This record gives sequence, C-alpha cells and structure tokens, in this order.
Amino acid sequence: MAAAVRRMLAALLILPGTSLVAQTAASPADTVKLTFAWPANVTMPVVATKYRENLSDGNGDTTRSGLRYRFGLREHPEGFEVLTSDLEVDGLDASDSSTAAQVARLTALIPSYIVNPEGDFKGLSDPARLRMGIDSLMAPVRAELRAASPGADSLLMEMLSAEMLASSVAQEWNALVGFWVGAELEVGSAYEFEQVERIPLFGGMDLPMRYEFGVVERTSCDSSAAEERCVDLVMVSEPDDSVAARLIAAVMSKLLPPGAVIADTGRRLTIRNTVHLVADPATLRPYHLLMTREIDLALLVDGTPSTGHRLDVRESWYAEEK
Repeated sequence: MAAAVRRMLAALLILPGTSLVAQTAASPADTVKLTFAWPANVTMPVVATKYRENLSDGNGDTTRSGLRYRFGLREHPEGFEVLTSDLEVDGLDASDSSTAAQVARLTALIPSYIVNPEGDFKGLSDPARLRMGIDSLMAPVRAELRAASPGADSLLMEMLSAEMLASSVAQEWNALVGFWVGAELEVGSAYEFEQVERIPLFGGMDLPMRYEFGVVERTSCDSSAAEERCVDLVMVSEPDDSVAARLIAAVMSKLLPPGAVIADTGRRLTIRNTVHLVADPATLRPYHLLMTREIDLALLVDGTPSTGHRLDVRESWYAEEK
C-alpha cells in the first residue's frame, strides 16, 4: 500500500482538501518532506499501553495492559529486519521462573519482519516459526473449537494464516513509517484518497478504503525538547460500509449454526481507524504513536437483532536510543 500511496503523491492524484489548522492567506506554505532514515543496529526503548472495550448486545468488559520492550532495525540483505526484544509485561514478576517462561512464549509470538531500504513492508522474517508458536499456543483451544464448531475452527485458521498475519503486521508498520515515507505535505492541509485493498480472507476479498491524512503542525519531539523538530501527523481510514457489512456477514456465517439466516436488511458494519503520530520528518523516527480502532456492528439473525461494539486503543512512547 505504501508504494502505491507514494506513486499517487508523485502523480499529484492526492489533492489538498480542508484545512487542518488555520493559515493566513499571505503566509507561504510550510511544506514537510517525510523520509525514512532509521539507524540500523540501534534499538529504542518503548513503553506501550493497550486498552480494549467489548460490548455485545449491551453486555461487555474492558481490559488494560502495559508493556515495555526494545524496538529497532537490523541490517538484512533485502534492507532491514524490524525486531522487538526484551519484552516486559506490567504486573508480571520476571524473576519468577513460570512468569519468565510465560513472557518467553509471548515474545516468541511477536513477529519480526523485513522492510526495504525505502521503508516499504516486504513480509514476515520467519512465518513458519511464528506459525509454529501460534499452533502450539492454540492447540488446546482448537481441539475444543473443532468439536463445538468446525466452521469457527476453519475461520480461526483463516484469521491466523500467514497472509492475514503479514497483513496485520504491515498495518502497524505502515502507521509508523510505510504510509508516510516519501510524502511531501503542506502543514495544515488535509489530503484524501480512495483505493481498493485486498483482504486475504476466504481466498481474497476486495475492500474499498477511504483515507484522510495530513500534517497538523510542527511540534517538539517530546516534553523535554524545546525545538519544534518533529511533526504531528494524523490519518483516519474507513472502509466502504456496505462492502464491510457483506464481509462481516460472510464471517458470521461461518460461526452461526447451520441453517441460520442473516438478513440483508439491517446489516451494518462501520470501522474507523485513527493514527496520531509524532515523528522526526527527516528520519520518520517515532516519538509517540496513538492508534485507535472503533467498530460498530448490527445484524439481524433469524429475525433477532444483534449488536456489537469494540474499541481498541494502543499508545506507545519511544525513548531516545541507548
């Protein structure tokens, strides 16, 4: 996706829209060029928090968690390998042997991946190893799931396929780098475009997406820096609601008992993704990342309405390299 975005920018197919911040007509345009230039073989300490809210037909729960880890690049024949190491989970005592083993299993499930010298996502480093770790973790769950719902088990395997895992990892990298690299944007202007993206589910499904993004303002990289060396980047993406509703109906048909009917009327799925990134435009080295995804679902199953709501919030702070 990132390479396609760069081609659109180069061809001037993305046109400035509404203003993100007020600018006087007489003032010259302040333009920012975003370049990928992370140093190799250097890792950044990261502190991250995750929040999830789930509601189904009015009932739900929330979860919160905190993580600490190191994140960075290692030289690779195709460009760079993106690595996560030294994972710590808030609330877990790393000195305890059973806890340490649990953290080690979690660390094994964190994918490393390859990006080219320009910052485009290329693929997972070792999908077979990642797949083995997931299969080992999910084996007890799959045994129960196969007995209760073969359709749900096959859907789970679709969701955990190498293609779907790579697609999910690519989304996170693109939020940090891939989407932005190579763009030349006016501070305060909003840009938008639409494109059809391939979802590797059920053999591949096309999903039209709309993006709006821009540089809100120049800002300091963190609270301790006085110089406004960084930029505040924002991106909002949403799929076509009608196509997304058909996609979720196809997914739900795998989970429902045989013979259950999902009505074409009253079917609704809205998804809104927001990325808020503070980064150095000269390198795209991140300092703060806030990602949210909000999903609202409504279906009519065998004449009975069903609703769902989910909110995922992930916030990360990237400290100076040590």
